[in-house]
Amino acid sequence: MISNILPLLVLLLSVFLVRRTHGIFNIFSPASYFFLMHLVLYYLAIFYRIIYQHSVPIDDSTINVIVSGFFVFTLGVVMVDTIFSRFRKPKMILETCSVWKDTGVRLSASDRIAALVVLGLGIIGVVLFIWKSGTIFWLEEHSDDLRIESRKGFGWLTIASIVMITFGAITYSVDTLFRRKYIASFSVFFLGFVAILMFGNRGPAFELIVLYGFIFIARMYGKIPISIIVSGVLSILIFLGLLGMLRQGKDMESMSIILNSLWRPFVNIQNIDIILNKVPSEIPFQYGKGFLTDLAVLAPGYQPNFATWIKEALGMTFSGGGLTITYHGDLYANFGYPGLYIGSFVWGAILSMISRFCFPKNLNSLIYLALFSMSLKGVVSSGFIPPVLYNLLPILVVIVLYRSISLVLQTASKPGDISRVSTVD
Repeated sequence: MISNILPLLVLLLSVFLVRRTHGIFNIFSPASYFFLMHLVLYYLAIFYRIIYQHSVPIDDSTINVIVSGFFVFTLGVVMVDTIFSRFRKPKMILETCSVWKDTGVRLSASDRIAALVVLGLGIIGVVLFIWKSGTIFWLEEHSDDLRIESRKGFGWLTIASIVMITFGAITYSVDTLFRRKYIASFSVFFLGFVAILMFGNRGPAFELIVLYGFIFIARMYGKIPISIIVSGVLSILIFLGLLGMLRQGKDMESMSIILNSLWRPFVNIQNIDIILNKVPSEIPFQYGKGFLTDLAVLAPGYQPNFATWIKEALGMTFSGGGLTITYHGDLYANFGYPGLYIGSFVWGAILSMISRFCFPKNLNSLIYLALFSMSLKGVVSSGFIPPVLYNLLPILVVIVLYRSISLVLQTASKPGDISRVSTVD
């Protein structure tokens, strides 16, 4: 097994470069947040892979690909930011964002009501899902399989409900947080968190915790202290491990909880190792067909996404969905090593440009940008298309719904402003 010295040196250099350009703990910069999630959910597992080495050995060549791919992504982020810095285009850095310092930042009354309406629609979706399932499957044995089975034919209801709950809960709770109504803020956040868990999804529940916690801490301190980030990441990983064990019906022993928490990032390394070893020897390069396979899920009937297609092609039978192929695996399975490295650089460049050109000026735009950053986090583990289909597009639709409800409420509250319609006798 190769030494961890090179991965550590690449990590330190990458952190130094990204911290100087976008900051590390910045959920409002898509480049910064993706970089952070890349570390937490993927890269850092390199340093403790020895725990699983006897049962799940990882090739040294795989580690080299992960390290080099990560650094190429970092170069894409940093080089594009350096180019745009010459135009003095502002970027989203917590310490320079006036939103945190403006005590008058508020949502309008119509926006607050619209957020509650959106949240309410999402909770109705939860009730329908429980009614259809006939149970709260967290209380059942083999709940992971039951969760998948219950969603058949109701996938879009689940996605829409989770997004509406996330958007409505975070919008209202952040507004009340800025108004210093802490009990109301936390209560709505907790309601949204519990409602999302009813679908059995750890990921969206984790995202809601991160989003609310990040904004809460940034509002209180004007920045994100490193000590809070480290303790928060560890707590969330342990929490996700607990939920995963509960969902799979495993015994709650302390060592098992720790190993299950560490497994979530490590499985991404395991899966990219599988892809690098099986493509093209058993599965040919797809040359873009993998992206089309992901898009085909929009067609009627059973259409497996690319991750599930790979799982079935390799004869794997584990419970749940497909492999977490990672965006490196997605690029490699489609276009080989050239696609992996060129794609990683371009992806970093795109996120860097978005971070430069999207600057929040009010509370709504701050929330939109945070949700945009979080919606792309899934690219780390799931590849490119699924997070766009299941996270980004639903968020855009819910934002349109939210703005439409708010506009209707504004119009209804000002009847005198409505143009009179002339009538003919």
